[in-house]
Amino acid sequence: MSDSFSNNEPRSVTQGGAWPARPFSYDAKDTLFTALVAAMRRFGRHTPGQWEDMKPAKYSYGDLVKITLALGRLAAKVTEPGEHVGVLMPNMAATVGLLIGLSAHGRVPCMLNYTAGTDGMQNACHAAGIKTIITSREFLKKPTSKIRPSV
Repeated sequence: MSDSFSNNEPRSVTQGGAWPARPFSYDAKDTLFTALVAAMRRFGRHTPGQWEDMKPAKYSYGDLVKITLALGRLAAKVTEPGEHVGVLMPNMAATVGLLIGLSAHGRVPCMLNYTAGTDGMQNACHAAGIKTIITSREFLKKPTSKIRPSV
């Protein structure tokens, strides 16, 4: 089998060596949102299929930026700058948008895992100083979720 890559070029482990790894640079001033905008500029705003989730739709970077801005603004209305905010959502594009949106608005997103159970999540919230948890009604309706909202 002929190899089109030089022996000195690093390879991506996740692709089984099929694709060369790209150089990665990180600036401590970068945020998740600035990285998302940079990726959108690099790969194109309207290129379909950049993001997928359990829904049949495919999202472009432009779609994800819109989701991020919308959910970030909504979350900013119910949280304070610098606040640690719990995120209890399914693995969907909206969850990624919410995490990046919280970060863009100066909040600290903290992912919560419902499989930790109620006690585990309460301990995690206490340890992280979480006062607000953002979740979805649909997620709470799932039979695997034993969490019930309290008002």
